[in-house]
Amino acid sequence: MEHGMWLCLMIGNSRLHWALLERDDVMEMWDTGHLRKDDGIEGPTATSGAVQEGIPLSLMSSRVGQTVDDGVPPTGDGGNASTCYTADPRRFKVASVVPEELERWRRRCPGISPISSTDALAGVQEYPTLGVDRALAVRGAARMRGWPVLVIDCGSALTFTAADASGRLAGGAILPGVRLQLAVLGSRTAQLPSDVVLPDELPLRWAMGTSGGIQAGVMWTIVAGIHSFIKDRWKIDPDATVIFTGGDGQVLHRAVVDFWEAEGPDLVRVRNRLEFVREVIHWGIASLELGKGSDS
Repeated sequence: MEHGMWLCLMIGNSRLHWALLERDDVMEMWDTGHLRKDDGIEGPTATSGAVQEGIPLSLMSSRVGQTVDDGVPPTGDGGNASTCYTADPRRFKVASVVPEELERWRRRCPGISPISSTDALAGVQEYPTLGVDRALAVRGAARMRGWPVLVIDCGSALTFTAADASGRLAGGAILPGVRLQLAVLGSRTAQLPSDVVLPDELPLRWAMGTSGGIQAGVMWTIVAGIHSFIKDRWKIDPDATVIFTGGDGQVLHRAVVDFWEAEGPDLVRVRNRLEFVREVIHWGIASLELGKGSDS
């Protein structure tokens, strides 16, 4: 790739989250599915029986394809969707919350050194099972806004992760994500729908239909819970910035702001301290790798 550019990959529970960076600037982000056996992207090659090394170009954005070093040609059949190029481990950074998927990437890119949660955040020794995605998100939020911070990651799970003014982990909480909650009633009951969609904004609290009732119950209780966690964090760290991230982060950020508007007059102050930042984990990786974190 071009001088100063590097690639980072956050392996999530359901998707691969990619970013192309130039030093610590996020130039482009995209998501793909996990490596798969059924289409040849993961698993032995047909001819050798060995796992093909390198990053499949089919997972890359067009911009990354244009920045591949001329001296590192793709490997494999040029007409095959699994054509790869060999990444310089110094310029390909990986973190994962899915051990099996990480092992696939270790086989494809033998030189990589995956990032751990203890690499990313101080105080993790007291919470040894903290996911690296949460640690990196907190580090990235602090890189942008300084300590203290609270990160609310709205994905398959909804997580709260806080760090204090000294940059140390201050604890957190986990609950099922909003889409999981919307789907679970339909999968565990005989007559409730399983295709309830996530609304773009807070629905009517008192619904007159089953789907609307599920939306109202899930959204209003989640948003009230987020509101409670934020208020409690501000009692402990009054200066903490709150960063929403994750696939449903933008929707829940907007819903929490609307909820706050209905609750009291301090909306202007609150708006300035609640943000949605999609790329916060990649900011965390950049901060860690380039030594520009806000830990001092």
